[in-house]
Amino acid sequence: EDFDRQAWKRLGRKLSRRARLVRANGATAQCLALERFLDLLESHARAVPTETPGRWHELRIALKRFRYVVEHFLPAQYAVWEASIKQMQDLLGKLHDLYVVRAFVVRESEAAGVAGPDEAAVELLTRTINDERQHCMIQYRERAHGPAGLLREWEAGLPQGNRIGTVTAARLRTTAKAL
Repeated sequence: EDFDRQAWKRLGRKLSRRARLVRANGATAQCLALERFLDLLESHARAVPTETPGRWHELRIALKRFRYVVEHFLPAQYAVWEASIKQMQDLLGKLHDLYVVRAFVVRESEAAGVAGPDEAAVELLTRTINDERQHCMIQYRERAHGPAGLLREWEAGLPQGNRIGTVTAARLRTTAKAL
């Protein structure tokens, strides 16, 4: 199946027109960031109590989406949060990479029928990877939670109270214009 360049160009033009409707740092942009933040909180709530790779990967994707919206539509806020968002993305990226490496090591050692001294080396490597995964999850939890946690910091920079209704109305008006 060939890549449809014409469809890609059409989509690019359409998205470009829609993006121009969202004023940087405006009410619609704030609503979009709040929506992505709420998605992030949901993913966070599903991932943090578990060690399930899929849940942590979903959290990683939710954080990326939040970052993209803040970076492109709330540049003033992004300047404040850039380092902390990247720090959390790096942690979740490392965690994901460790899951992938561990799965590869297990799969390849099972396929090769590793035994003897090689088996001990594989066990040591797997234990080391698991320890590093635990360390990443602990670091994420510590940085995300608590009164000075990054989730609270990011939430404080987003619309609160009555402002939520205002930004939601702006988002709906912008969506109507885009249709």
